[in-house]
Amino acid sequence: MQMNPFKFEQFVGDLLNTMDFKTRVTKPTGDGGVDIEAEHETPTGASIEYVVQVKRHTNIISPKELQALVGAMQGSKADRCIFVTTSSFSAKSIEYAELMKTIELVDGKKLIELIREHGVMPETLAKIGESRISIPVCSA
Repeated sequence: MQMNPFKFEQFVGDLLNTMDFKTRVTKPTGDGGVDIEAEHETPTGASIEYVVQVKRHTNIISPKELQALVGAMQGSKADRCIFVTTSSFSAKSIEYAELMKTIELVDGKKLIELIREHGVMPETLAKIGESRISIPVCSA
């Protein structure tokens, strides 16, 4: 059984909570491109606000999708954004994120690492379809 998109958003919110974020998953429709609102306190005590977009599919994420998230961030009180996908990001998307400096990218491979690092159970990995997560391949 695969996790539906809204359950996957809730799962990512829970994962962020285990990483010391305070999160709020937005309603499934009319979210303005923001699936999760999050807050994280830095070691110095500063609070950083995030907007998070979550995509559970096999399509490679394009710069256009990142630009939409940046637009949502700029229309909110957030300082940064996180894009989480079970697939991967195009080279242009990675370039765009590096240029913007306010976007954190979590691809399928990184997502699995975070899930394992923060103690998520194997049955949850099965529900999100670990075997279907696209692992990016770098070419020389």
